Amino acid sequence: SRARSRLEKESSWGYENAKRFVFRGIVDYRPVKPGLSQAAKGKAYRVRLSDWDAGSEEYLKLLAQLGEDPNADKLQALVLGAWGGEETATGEGGPEVIDAVLKLEDACPNLEAIFLGDITQEECEVSWIQHGDWAPLIAAFPKLQHFRVRGNSDASAFHSDTLRSLCVQSMTSAATARAIATANLPELEHLELWLGTDDYGGDATVADLMPILSGKQFPKLRYLGLRNAQLAN
Repeated sequence: SRARSRLEKESSWGYENAKRFVFRGIVDYRPVKPGLSQAAKGKAYRVRLSDWDAGSEEYLKLLAQLGEDPNADKLQALVLGAWGGEETATGEGGPEVIDAVLKLEDACPNLEAIFLGDITQEECEVSWIQHGDWAPLIAAFPKLQHFRVRGNSDASAFHSDTLRSLCVQSMTSAATARAIATANLPELEHLELWLGTDDYGGDATVADLMPILSGKQFPKLRYLGLRNAQLAN
């Protein structure tokens, strides 16, 4: 639990991509050798396009290739970076990326951690990143313990018997706040909500957060970070 309380240090945002995710080193995925050769050693793998002219079609192809890798069933942590310069910056392609990850359910049965949106400030401002509904990702992978998302969307209702940490690093909307505050997450130990400002869609209120603040919703919670919040008082 002490280690879990230090997870917030990994969720910093700036001009560099993440170097670690849930205390694992991150390796950029390359489909032609070495592929997922270090997956069995616990390394997190990142899918990312650095070419500004690239688009989501190439990114989706990379995800499909990852699912066909002979070591895909050993992958424990997946990091999803920019899916193409212009499309990322204009909020296009996000829902298609989520759908492609959902298709990895059978290929990656041992996935324990997902980071959706390892996108730097230079690639796209947080308030501009638009994902589709990310909640189905939590339900799709039966061993998922850690989920982090950077970017905006309205999450639907969800629950998980295995999730231990959740970081929503965005402009948290009232709808997303309510979905999280009413989620059945009996094992949750670490929760971060980057609330943002209502000028950019961060319109969650104290009332939306009350089930969390009551201390009753998540009995195992040991760390609560209400960060980047105009509500702070």
